[in-house]
Amino acid sequence: KSEELCEPPVTMSDMEGALVTQKPTVGEKDLLLQKKFTEEFGQEGS
Repeated sequence: KSEELCEPPVTMSDMEGALVTQKPTVGEKDLLLQKKFTEEFGQEGS
C-alpha cells in the first residue's frame, strides 16, 4: 500500500549531486532583462 511507503532521507550528498547535474531554469538573457526592468522601474520581486 502506498501509505506504508516511507520517503528516503535526503542527504547532503544528494543535494550536492543535484547541484552538479541540474541546469539553470532561467537563462542569462532573461536575468539581464529582469535587471534592466528593475533598474528602470525600481521594483524588485516579492
